[in-house]
Amino acid sequence: MFAPNDDTGSPCDWLRVWHGDALAGDAPLRTEFEIACDAALKAIRRHEWPATLPLFDTLKIGVATTGIERRLPFGEETISTFEALHEGLYYGALEFFKARAGLPDADRTLQLGQIVPEISASKGDTHICVRLARHRRVDAPVDGTLAPDTAVRSLAPVEVELAVAALPGEQFSVTSFQGRKVAGVHVRGALPDLVVTAGQHANESSGVIGVLRAAGHLNKHRDAHYALVPLENPDGAALHHYLQAAHPTHMAHAARYTALGDDLEARTQPPFGEKAVRLEAIVRTDARLHLSLHGYPAHEWTRPRAGYVPRGSELWTVPKGFFLILRRHPGYDGMRFLAALTEELQSSTELAEFNARQQKMWHAHVGDLPYECINGIPCLVMDERFTVPFTLVTEFPDETVRGAAFQLAHTTQMRTVLAAARLYWKGFLA
Repeated sequence: MFAPNDDTGSPCDWLRVWHGDALAGDAPLRTEFEIACDAALKAIRRHEWPATLPLFDTLKIGVATTGIERRLPFGEETISTFEALHEGLYYGALEFFKARAGLPDADRTLQLGQIVPEISASKGDTHICVRLARHRRVDAPVDGTLAPDTAVRSLAPVEVELAVAALPGEQFSVTSFQGRKVAGVHVRGALPDLVVTAGQHANESSGVIGVLRAAGHLNKHRDAHYALVPLENPDGAALHHYLQAAHPTHMAHAARYTALGDDLEARTQPPFGEKAVRLEAIVRTDARLHLSLHGYPAHEWTRPRAGYVPRGSELWTVPKGFFLILRRHPGYDGMRFLAALTEELQSSTELAEFNARQQKMWHAHVGDLPYECINGIPCLVMDERFTVPFTLVTEFPDETVRGAAFQLAHTTQMRTVLAAARLYWKGFLA
């Protein structure tokens, strides 16, 4: 297949001109996609930004244009120039601000403000509007009929807040940058201490429901001791809910980080803001195990204006099924725990078949899996000094999914919490 990609940009159109048997022209043809993306980023680069952070409350990048939105007959795969434009504008702007601040692309600490690409389909000429704005807190109405057990879509922050308020235990909370409640619950018991969090990256939404569903079962263990924070980043979740109204199957990575523009986990100095709830949960429990529930794109992630694959996230461009990351302090083991956990999770026929399909696709397009498979589930084990001795990160390809696929995602998240808690309480991480 002719695919002239390089690390500077991938052409979205190509023009070849023949005069008889002679090739008279063979070159990329700039489309409205490339022109719009470049023009918006050029406007951002040319603006006179202040010297202090945050640089803005909200940077809105509006583009109305023609394009392609086509679902493919395989898994969750979709061809969408609108989604690719969102990704290109968000990450292109973020990378500019990091470079301007002298930070590497991998930095997650920059609190510049919230970048919001708003891409809409239109006919005729393409229109671009780049502007600075103040955020308006708009919370979606609550669907009183929505139950976490059967949810086919992500929950809005106010829906999560109400669900957390109904849980047993001691409530604790802080207020987010945009004024939303970041709530946690602490249940005291004699068993080893456990912390469960979700929604750190707000467009990864299956873990939020997985935590809420697990909460209804944890107390069945006598003397259960745990703290839950079902939604760490409600401001990001509010943006995710807003963006999904127009594009429910898009990854919406602009909603990944906080309203300040950083990854809350990367905050190492006060004020900790939303992260303070996680830190309080750890202090309250003195936990040795932290379950951090995450997700990643469920279909191919592309950035044509940056070389097609997502720069710095190449391993995430094609889904590879549900997998686990175990972070352990140097000198600790945890492999017996991981073997028992994966064996129990893989007992689900639906999950086993799902992972087999995803891994077959990965092998066909990428090659060998980058992680060791334990009982059919890819696992990455990392020796690093994190907040607690053991941190188990779940990764389900949940971005962009709804319906039955989303139910499998949050059911797997719930099963992971319950199985990990039970094994931990049995001493598998002693």
